Amino acid sequence: MVVDGTKRTETFFGSVSIESDYVLVRTGFEHNGFTGHADLQVSALDDMQMSEIEEIFAAGYKTFKENEWV
Repeated sequence: MVVDGTKRTETFFGSVSIESDYVLVRTGFEHNGFTGHADLQVSALDDMQMSEIEEIFAAGYKTFKENEWV
């Protein structure tokens, strides 16, 4: 892949980390108007948020797959 004119063999996809009073979900792709890293802080997970997180990662995976990055 080429990022900002530089050929790379890997890139950041996403992460989940446990903070003191919330869980931080971070993505390395655009979603819902966010560019670059989009962060979501989850302090109480419900079905709606879980669905949103699944959709975010599914959309990101689709983009990575279409570009043959995975």
